Amino acid sequence: MNGNRNNVERESNEFIAKAPNPPRSSYSIFIRRGLEFLQREQPGEVQNERESIRRLAGLWGSMTVGERQEFVEAAAQEQAVYDAALLAERHSRRYPLMKYLCDDKEVFSDGSIARETVRRLCAAQFPERNLGPDVPVSGMDDANYAGVSVLPLMNETRDVIAGDILCFSDYRALNAYFVAGDGTLLSNENEIRDYLLVPEQVTDLYPDPFQSFEHIQFIDALRLRRNHVYIRSHESSWEAMPEDYIFTLSLVQ
Repeated sequence: MNGNRNNVERESNEFIAKAPNPPRSSYSIFIRRGLEFLQREQPGEVQNERESIRRLAGLWGSMTVGERQEFVEAAAQEQAVYDAALLAERHSRRYPLMKYLCDDKEVFSDGSIARETVRRLCAAQFPERNLGPDVPVSGMDDANYAGVSVLPLMNETRDVIAGDILCFSDYRALNAYFVAGDGTLLSNENEIRDYLLVPEQVTDLYPDPFQSFEHIQFIDALRLRRNHVYIRSHESSWEAMPEDYIFTLSLVQ
């Protein structure tokens, strides 16, 4: 491996290229419909698009909440279609993401803040851990989530896929967990807590884990089993190693 960052750009660009067009805001939908109406019904009144947009923006500013509702609903429908298409694309390509669960913008499909959703799962599965009072949305949540099963988020809401990294901090990768193939959360075992060491239970899931994880920030190294297809293709020493040997390879070499 040469650590060529072109792989990062290629992987990200391929995913973005196949993703659906981003949804429009209610205001953008109103402006577009207004321009189409003027061009169709009052072509003589339209001098230039910039002036028409200025007039329409003024009209939008004077509209009531009820008058805007039609466009709010249209935007919500576009958002739902976009979310479904993007999720399907991510699942089909198994594109892992790092999700910051102390960010109040990070929500799951049921509308709940993701961190609170996982805390509920942990409390139900490991009541002896006594999570205690909830923590602020931003900041550090240092509760122990190792071993928690997030299968409901994989099979029901499909918010999470195997290989995702759930981070319970808003700084670097502190208190981060990997989602294993069976939905179990695995601790980050890197000696430097705010950088990530991808475990073998996760790299097992990807034929080329370096390409799959190169776009994720703060990954320091990956662990791969001796018989991993990538190891057999790239490490000439693999046959001389014991059956249970685990390679630890830097992401950038």
